[in-house]
Amino acid sequence: MKRNVPITFLRIIINWYSKLTVMITWNTALSGILRVRSGIRQGGVLSLSLFNVYADMFINNVLINNNGCHMN
Repeated sequence: MKRNVPITFLRIIINWYSKLTVMITWNTALSGILRVRSGIRQGGVLSLSLFNVYADMFINNVLINNNGCHMN
């Protein structure tokens, strides 16, 4: 919301990611359905943009709060 993204778009993304599930294949065995609670869709069209938003927010937070590793 701080980036002035339309609320409708945010709701779509939240809805899309809140229902994300996966199944794991091991040889011929298939797992049950697992709910994905964090991360972004690998190979998704929006994944790079969403990761960039996260990384930008993370870096800005580190800089503003003077956190991180300091050398010399």
